[in-house]
Amino acid sequence: MGRLLDTLFRVDHYETELDQARVRAIYNILLLALILFTIYTVGQSLWDDVLRGTIQTFSIPAFYIVVLVTVLLLRFGKVSSAEFGMPLMLLVALIPPALNGGLKDTGDITLLVLFMTMFTLFKRERGLVFSLAITIILLVIGLARRETLPDLPANFTPEQNVTDFFLVTLELLGISGVMAMFLRFLQLNRAEGEASIQGKRAAMAQITTKITQQISHQLSLQETMDNAVELISANFADIYHAQVFLLNETGTQAELLASTGEVGKLLKQRRHNLKVGGRSVIGQVTGEQGVVVAYAGVPDSIHRYNDLLPNTAVEAAFPLQVGTQLIGALDLQSRNPKAFSADDLPAFQGLADHLAIAIDNARLFDEAEETIRQNQYLIEQSRSNTEEVLRLNRQLTRQIWADHLRGKTQDMALDINFQENTREQGGVWTHTLREAVQSNHTIQQRQDGQRIVAVPVRVRGEVIGAMEFELDETGNLTPEDI
Repeated sequence: MGRLLDTLFRVDHYETELDQARVRAIYNILLLALILFTIYTVGQSLWDDVLRGTIQTFSIPAFYIVVLVTVLLLRFGKVSSAEFGMPLMLLVALIPPALNGGLKDTGDITLLVLFMTMFTLFKRERGLVFSLAITIILLVIGLARRETLPDLPANFTPEQNVTDFFLVTLELLGISGVMAMFLRFLQLNRAEGEASIQGKRAAMAQITTKITQQISHQLSLQETMDNAVELISANFADIYHAQVFLLNETGTQAELLASTGEVGKLLKQRRHNLKVGGRSVIGQVTGEQGVVVAYAGVPDSIHRYNDLLPNTAVEAAFPLQVGTQLIGALDLQSRNPKAFSADDLPAFQGLADHLAIAIDNARLFDEAEETIRQNQYLIEQSRSNTEEVLRLNRQLTRQIWADHLRGKTQDMALDINFQENTREQGGVWTHTLREAVQSNHTIQQRQDGQRIVAVPVRVRGEVIGAMEFELDETGNLTPEDI
């Protein structure tokens, strides 16, 4: 039956929840009116043998036509037009018989007031003015009908009809005034409520911006999250505990990363974690990837009692997502059961979105830092290896030259005189030659009117000897020559 009603009275093609609620209300009134009017007409036919007069010829078909048209308007999304169907059903179903009877009973006048009230309910100020005019016209028609009734009581004289007209009109005007005041108060309350909500949203947005700016200056992931939960707890009066959970590498567990106060330290020491998709607030928010609000002490609540947080009255969790990827959840707890209203949830989700971006940035920073550390380690290793290779090369070079020279019996020194064009085997190690070998640098000196230059001889960075040049005082050597 429920599925049939959902099929007949669909509301899913309406975009906003407010429109869906309005349409559901109209459908409910339609269904109730349909049932009651059907019972009324069937009862009239049973008790009075046949339906007579305007009920038979006009009211019954007109009522069902209005119901059908109203349903069709709702199906096509014409809510504003469909709202006229509510008072119109009353107008065509019950008021004609009352008019036909001359409005003799108090109930007949009540029907007119009910019509005006229903019109005002759906169409507000315009409906009030429009329905008041129609009601007065119907009153005139009903009172005029008295003159044609064959069984009119003696007290319904023309003078009495005029008196009734003025009295009922005054009553209708009084009721209209009350309705107008009610609509005005309703409008003021709504405006005040909207202003309050807007002010609260603005305050929450300001706090969210403040928190976002402060955590954006943090660099490491742990530092960012620790500061974030403390800022949230400090800036939102209703929140006494805030936590951040991140999914593990396999995505099966939500692990506690940051938590406020001493309780948070204890929870982190316990390595607090919850199963993704499990029966807990964090389990549900990570499993369903949607906002979850759970109240403590409520039957079948998914809020899990924590001995470290016994005063929690309500817990709300918001998914942390980077794009479409879920990375964790923001968990907020309050002692106030009214802390997380429907109007507050979008602001907190916005905070969670900013937090997710900060987490992603901090992760990238940590990864970059780790990459730099690894690169520095590799560079140090490479430098150390290079130095070791050079040392081994020098050692090997010394060893090879030592082995090579060990088998030589003749002196390896050679003295060449370019002036006399002579060459002589052997020689002595001068002071400048030894200094060039020991320092591994070019040595220049002046001695006995000559310029002496000693240059080390290197093979693979290892000094294996030296060459000494004796130059005239007038000899000119550039740095490139040396």
